[in-house]
Amino acid sequence: MNKGRVLSLDVGIKKIGFALSDINQVLATPKGIIFRQNKKNIDVFNEIKSIICSQNIKKIIVGLPTHKDGNLTKAGEKIIKFIKKFYLFLKYEKINIPIYFVDENYTTKKALEIKKQNKSKKSEDAIAAAIFLQDYLDGYLKEIKAEEIFKNIFQKTMEKMKSRDYIIIKGARQHNLKNIDLEIPKFTFTVITGVSGSGKSTLAFDVLYAEGYRRYVESLSSYAKQFLGLLEKPDVDKIEGLSPVIAIEQKTISKNPRSTVGTVTEIYDHLRLLFAKVGIPYCPNCNIELSPMTISEIINIAFEKYKNKRIYILSPLVLNRKGEHKELLEKFLKKGFLRVKIDGKEYLLEEALKLNLNKYQTHTIELVIDRLKLKEDNRQRFISSLELALNFSKGYVEIEDYDTKEIDFF
Repeated sequence: MNKGRVLSLDVGIKKIGFALSDINQVLATPKGIIFRQNKKNIDVFNEIKSIICSQNIKKIIVGLPTHKDGNLTKAGEKIIKFIKKFYLFLKYEKINIPIYFVDENYTTKKALEIKKQNKSKKSEDAIAAAIFLQDYLDGYLKEIKAEEIFKNIFQKTMEKMKSRDYIIIKGARQHNLKNIDLEIPKFTFTVITGVSGSGKSTLAFDVLYAEGYRRYVESLSSYAKQFLGLLEKPDVDKIEGLSPVIAIEQKTISKNPRSTVGTVTEIYDHLRLLFAKVGIPYCPNCNIELSPMTISEIINIAFEKYKNKRIYILSPLVLNRKGEHKELLEKFLKKGFLRVKIDGKEYLLEEALKLNLNKYQTHTIELVIDRLKLKEDNRQRFISSLELALNFSKGYVEIEDYDTKEIDFF
């Protein structure tokens, strides 16, 4: 009964040779190669993982080239780096298989000689893997456990990964905190509760806020620091995963019921500026990027989509604004326009003036510039109406399909 197998890896820059042997036997068999060139490490790791799972591997041996004095060659140093990543990969995949390094001097040279003598079809990399595996099985090679070389690397990496999702506090002793350890999840709403004097405010303000603020100030220039007050470093062993912080004290700052964290701290103003200058707007309905267009581009799109169809050309004068807007309607009636759309319904301008719109409700008003069937022989009329609409609404225009009521906003 097979109690498991040993996998040996001869790691090269372009390819990895591998060989197998049963644990209860001392016969190494060269198997094949795994190509590394033009591949991501994760793809190579998954190929090795498939061998581990399919062959019931219980131990992995990796050849490590060294100089005669026992020091690693440059190739050996690269193999260490590669196996270090592979070791972490196995830990993440929860595959607990021990990895051992063995000194594999001159195996590639031997492998080439064996290949020539036996005219083997196997790659020299696979034969090299079998040679040092056989030497290991025969007891000629001493093994070094990879875990001893990679001391604490898995634990440190896991802590680093964890700090992306948690604020980790170790040994907080500020004021009445009794050397506490704590992990606070990020991207959630966390509430600190407890009886009076238990250290809620100390943890929130004197530990988390003080350390976050201190780190932020330290990142600034000496000139900027002189305008900002410094907070004392809290009595804590370690805090990881902490970003720049904001604290709102327990007092009424504003009586406005619409106040938010953003408005009270004035971050909202900076966010508005950031999104206005850097953000890329998208249509919430069709998820198409919103970008400025020239009149020529609008004309081309309109003729491609609405050719030989009846359309409205609308100028959006008011978009979701409160008011009666009587003066605006009178102005365009005097200019000779006949129709207008108010909140989606079409009216004659004279009728619209008699509606007495509720000044406390928001309204949308679109002036009907023209109604036409879009054809090549009325292209100039369409362009003139388009320019007029853009002029009235300061760069905006709507084209509505008369039959389907579909609207394109430019």
